[in-house]
Parts: sequence; C-alpha cells; structure tokens
Amino acid sequence: MELGAYFPNWILDHYLARNLELTETVQQYFQKLRPLNLLDGDDGIAMAEAMVSEYTKEEKEEAMVSNHSKANIRVLSVFSSHVALKQYGRGNRWFIHLVIGVISNNLRLGGVVNSRLLTLSEKEGRTIGNSLALILMGSTSPDLAVEEWILTFKSLQELDKKLIWFRPMMVRIAMRLLSKVLWGAKFRVYLGAIISLLDMYTDFAVWRIDSFKCAANICTDWFW
Repeated sequence: MELGAYFPNWILDHYLARNLELTETVQQYFQKLRPLNLLDGDDGIAMAEAMVSEYTKEEKEEAMVSNHSKANIRVLSVFSSHVALKQYGRGNRWFIHLVIGVISNNLRLGGVVNSRLLTLSEKEGRTIGNSLALILMGSTSPDLAVEEWILTFKSLQELDKKLIWFRPMMVRIAMRLLSKVLWGAKFRVYLGAIISLLDMYTDFAVWRIDSFKCAANICTDWFW
C-alpha cells in the first residue's frame, strides 16, 4: 500500500522537500572540498550555480555598509569556500577579478587586452570579465556569447584549453544572467512580440493604403 494511504499529501510533500534540501546541502558541501586537479565540466556548472544564486540578506546588508558590490562579495565568498577556486585564485588573482566582472554584468564598452595568460594583471582580468555583458546582449544564446567572448581574447583561448571546467562554468553563468537581467530572455520575448505586432500593423496600413488607391481608381474611371 502506498504511503499516501497513511499520511496526508502535505506531510509527504514537506518531508520530500526537506530530503531534497538536505541532499543539495550535502552535494554543495562535498563540492566545496573538490581539489583543483579533480575538477571537470560538471564541477564548473556546480560552481557557477554557487556564483549566481540569489543574493542573501547578509550579502545585501554588507554591500550597503561597505564599498563593495554584491557581486564582489559573492565571488570572494565562493572563492574562499571552494578549495579548487581558492587554489587557482591564490596564484591567479586576475581570475578572481575576471569572475567579479562577469557576475557584475554591467553593460559597458569592452576594453582591449592583448596580454597572454601568464602576464595578465588584475585590471586586465576585470576588463575581460566586464566585456561579456555587452556580448551577451547581442548574442542569440549563452553558448555563442561565451564562444565569441573567448575568441575575443587570446588569454581566454589559452585558459579554455588549460581548464576543462572553465567554459561550462561560464556558459552556465551566462545562461543564469540572461534569465535575470532586463535585456535578457524575458525582454527578448516581449521585444519579439512587439515587433510582430508592429509588423502586423505595417501590413494592415499598407493594405488600407492599397485599398484606398484601388477605390480612388475605380471612382475616377466611373466618373470619366
């Protein structure tokens, strides 16, 4: 006999939700312990989700009383809590600033960075990270946006070859960012609907004009 015969559905739903929450918490805990040399594409996706989850009340309050943005606070927190990111960020400070620039997702003109991976500075890392937002706005999908972004900078091409988890992490971050921002997925749906309506209106206006011309020609021919 099924458990539903003994317990109301709301009790079962409650405990199922608690079990799923516990499972997620355990997964996040072990994800934080993963060393750099064992990371794969799935790890990149999991770390991306940690970067782009909803800001907590504590993060928002800290941003209000400090000179740091919520993105800055979140990225530093994730890097400090994940063993692999802490390992990589320790010797590559520019990478932390690159991720902060990506997570900030502020539309601005991208700068030019020609440096190779080994010589990147923190400022150049931020410039590269900041440039993704504008590419995202003009792209049709997160995958294509990240591809264009990587091809724009030689250092990212080197990084993409070196770290198997880098591209999956950035694609997932890009996907989440597009779903949140004003000019993201919802905006594109609304814009598409508006363009369709304008196209229908234009067709109707052209039809009315042609109808008036036709009527005018008929009247002229009849009068003469």
